Amino acid sequence: MAVKDAKGNWIDPEGNHIPEKYVPAHERREDVLVMTAAESMLAISEAMQQAKSMIMLGIEQYLSELAAENGEDALNVGGNYTWRDFSGVYKVELRNAKIQQFDDRIKVAAQKLERVIDGWAMGAAGRDELKSLATEAFENDEQGRISPGKVFRLQKRLRGMTETTPEIAEVVRLISESVLVVGRKQYISLSRRAEDGSWETVPMDFARI
Repeated sequence: MAVKDAKGNWIDPEGNHIPEKYVPAHERREDVLVMTAAESMLAISEAMQQAKSMIMLGIEQYLSELAAENGEDALNVGGNYTWRDFSGVYKVELRNAKIQQFDDRIKVAAQKLERVIDGWAMGAAGRDELKSLATEAFENDEQGRISPGKVFRLQKRLRGMTETTPEIAEVVRLISESVLVVGRKQYISLSRRAEDGSWETVPMDFARI
């Protein structure tokens, strides 16, 4: 339920204390809806955090024992791993992904590429497509960040053009040198084998259920 003071008045986002009788009926129903959902989802979130901690503890113990059995002090938990149960019904995957951003040289790369593309004749083969890819790759998202995935897809496309266009080779170099690794994130996923032999990922978020 909404936050209330000692007298039972409802406290709104501005800190005003509103007697319950003055709270519209639809806002009271909305409050019940939101709080019911919040309590359920927070409980699930906490359970998932506990499950991840338990799974990671088991992974670390498994890798430690595997290393000891083979004469090593330890194995790197920062790598990527895939494990299957004995019967091949389930598959657990651990992936360690880099969190990447770009420094200001990415702006220089974008400007150089734009100048190269604008220098091509209108209607030149691939001009409009490349311009569209570049615009999408260097566009900031709602958080003001550039998507590494989109930039790397563009860079892959540009690499095939470096021999014929030296200016694009400079763009490819600038993109590579502008990459900053600002952290790492671990992903644990569970898959189960379907009747046709394919693997189906067990959904762990509401959007995929």
